[in-house]
Amino acid sequence: MFVGVSASGYGEGAHALPEGASAHLAIGNAASVVSGRVAYVLGLEGPAVTVDTACSSSLVALHLAVHALRAGDCDLALAGGVTVMSSPSVFAEFSRLDGLASDGRCKAFAAAADGTGWGEGVGLLLVERLSDAQRLGHPILAMVRGSAVNQDGAQRSVAATRDPAGVDERRAVSKSNIGHTHAAAGVTGVIKMVQAMRHAVLPATLHVDEATPHVDWTAGAVELLTEARPWPQDSVARFGRPGETGGLLAMNAQVTLIEWGLNTNRATESHRVRIGSSDHTAALLQEPGPISGSERVYLGCHQRIQGL
Repeated sequence: MFVGVSASGYGEGAHALPEGASAHLAIGNAASVVSGRVAYVLGLEGPAVTVDTACSSSLVALHLAVHALRAGDCDLALAGGVTVMSSPSVFAEFSRLDGLASDGRCKAFAAAADGTGWGEGVGLLLVERLSDAQRLGHPILAMVRGSAVNQDGAQRSVAATRDPAGVDERRAVSKSNIGHTHAAAGVTGVIKMVQAMRHAVLPATLHVDEATPHVDWTAGAVELLTEARPWPQDSVARFGRPGETGGLLAMNAQVTLIEWGLNTNRATESHRVRIGSSDHTAALLQEPGPISGSERVYLGCHQRIQGL
């Protein structure tokens, strides 16, 4: 169990709790026990790790899950993140920093971008080695081609914004649909990219009336999509980089996906995956490339977690 969790604000109202409840505060508000609680409910006996690298938490969790499968620490892994804002403190704090959008919307790459728009959510992926998934007949939705994490070191301050000149296709799946979900932001992008591959659609970036002038859109092969369009059919395989997330502590994570079963696993109206539904738990998978001996890892559906 690998789960990304960041500050929730649950402990802020501790002073208003009835007498006798304080004995449960430490455990009840400790983010470190989230993964252990889920493992307890599901009877999981492998690693149970809670990750807090701020906005990159869920992608770092996925990265760790992939490596745990490669190392043989487990045969199945749940990886994802959750964000619940139970108090207004995060809104108040970022308002003081002039970091919130006036209309509450994330306007990624727009000239009118004026801050972030918070969102809440939870996303969970089931990860399995490809060989095991094929042997057991588990549905395969996509593969993790690779993943990586790093830290910016002394390059910039904790709250510094990203350089817009560094924009590329990795950030095409941004936060305009549901807002910035903090610790769940990375897994949200993974689910969105998997769905885009399955439906063969390049999703649009919303809330962009005019593209930001701080990016040279004529350079390179990057194009800002303001309307959804079909994914090119002439590609040998569909690649996507849904997650390049950076936390406040400058901890960066990136995951590269590749479509599984081109032209054989296309979603239809009768088989849509509902994000957040326990009936259709989305999943992923790893193919680390041509390195001899490396194990492929798959993220797919599994009946045992439909009770989540």
